[in-house]
Amino acid sequence: MLRLGEGRALRLFDGAGLEASAVLVEASRKRVVARIESVASGTAESPLAVHLGQAISKGDRMDYAIQKAVELGCGRHHAALHRAW
Repeated sequence: MLRLGEGRALRLFDGAGLEASAVLVEASRKRVVARIESVASGTAESPLAVHLGQAISKGDRMDYAIQKAVELGCGRHHAALHRAW
């Protein structure tokens, strides 16, 4: 997992069409604080076409992975059967 350090620039999206430029003020395991510097109308969806290929997981892990992939903008999801070697 990539963890950004304090002072790094961020782009925040509200899911309703607004986009904010921000700076990371604090980042810990349980808390993140960002200082918003400007807010503007957001651009349309990402121009990147994201396709996730994932091995089928047990229990709730598959649902969780799909949920997070959709939140991150994954346009296509392919569940793959695999065999343990």
